[in-house]
Amino acid sequence: MIIILIPVYNDWASLNKLLKLIDITIATKIFTKVLIIDDCSTIKLNLRKEKLKKINNVEVLKLNKNLGSQKAITVGLSHLKKYKDKFYTVIMDGDGEDDPGEIEKMLRIVFKNKDSVAVSCRSGRNDSFFIQCCYKFHLLICFFFTAKWLNFGHYSCFYSKNLSKILTDNTIWYAYPSSILKNIKIIRTYARRKKRFFGKTKMHFVNYAEHSLRVISVFSKRVMIFSLFYSFLIFKLFNELFLATTFLLLLFNIFIYSVVVRHKNHYKHYTQLYKVSKL
Repeated sequence: MIIILIPVYNDWASLNKLLKLIDITIATKIFTKVLIIDDCSTIKLNLRKEKLKKINNVEVLKLNKNLGSQKAITVGLSHLKKYKDKFYTVIMDGDGEDDPGEIEKMLRIVFKNKDSVAVSCRSGRNDSFFIQCCYKFHLLICFFFTAKWLNFGHYSCFYSKNLSKILTDNTIWYAYPSSILKNIKIIRTYARRKKRFFGKTKMHFVNYAEHSLRVISVFSKRVMIFSLFYSFLIFKLFNELFLATTFLLLLFNIFIYSVVVRHKNHYKHYTQLYKVSKL
């Protein structure tokens, strides 16, 4: 069985278009289910299920609280632990930026590498020049403090036996990409990020900055170790910059720690607040 997990908040028009494209492009004959994670939408779901031929089943997991796509995915994955049968999971956003044509490629990789997660790295973006610069800066900062190159998002595929590893700790509650990079082996694929089907992203600079901190916070202990190393290096090589650099590094670690504290206590509570219905 293949389960395609898609978080959605109000954007049912994009979801309908995405499901149609998945139905057209997917080639596998394995039973395929779509699990929609309704992130407490304020607009009533409107799904044209009768036009789907290859998608065999659609379920909606409705959250009782709006959590954001990251946490919605975590709730969806926690729900999958109840499945007794073996399955393959594909996680993708519902706005059209994740190309459905990549599903088959990732599935083929996972069929041969059941101990790994196939992730789709973005080889190009359609964001503004400013946002692209911020994204590059985020990648560099992340690598600078974690030694990890996190150039992928939610779009991924894995075999069910890896679910326990993915959910081995609550760091997935902070950021799915860095959590799987921490807990399991990954295989990278590359695809250009598509344009959204409808509307503009609701993410703004502050949201991106907060998301960046959450991504890095998964490696909070490593960040502290790297910070101490850089502080020592500055002390040895540029003594006159030591106090200013140490202050900035301390401030950065406080931000990271505050993210950990703010999110860690809600994981078990919110992963139980949902109900499932079939369409």
